[in-house]
Amino acid sequence: METDEFDMLTLGDKTYMLKLLLPYIDYDKQMWLALFIRIMEFRLTLQFYSSKDCPFREKRNFSMDSIFKEIKPKCPPQYAKMLDNMNMLMNMSAYMDIFSKAEDIMSAFNTSNADNENEVCAGGNTGGNNNEKAKENGSSKNFDVSPVNMLKGMMSPKQLELFNQYNDMLNN
Repeated sequence: METDEFDMLTLGDKTYMLKLLLPYIDYDKQMWLALFIRIMEFRLTLQFYSSKDCPFREKRNFSMDSIFKEIKPKCPPQYAKMLDNMNMLMNMSAYMDIFSKAEDIMSAFNTSNADNENEVCAGGNTGGNNNEKAKENGSSKNFDVSPVNMLKGMMSPKQLELFNQYNDMLNN
């Protein structure tokens, strides 16, 4: 039986030893001893959190990535896989933020570039829509970069399927 930080801080040695001995007690007595252990755990947990020295009172900063790495080895396989998927989605979200910022920069660049081209045209004639003329010449300077589409283009079919499932769950 593996113990974690919370149990080490709240239980105490005597309760931990009782938990270790529980499987070796006669079956008829195990239920009562297990109930007694749970009551002790409850009482010790209340005392732990009532203490002014409780280490959890301090605000601790953890990244989700560090939390996932810490608890994943202790999780059953199905939960470990779920943590991997959540971590992948969080990474995708971070990339989407980066792409969104890049899209804003590209949009600002396109706006200033179009303004400059309009100013250069002689006689007050702006020459119509610059984007249409650029498309006619086959040299579009307007970058239509969608972060979602760029990200989807980098995904494997399985990742794309997961992304669409999670996206649907978040939108519903």
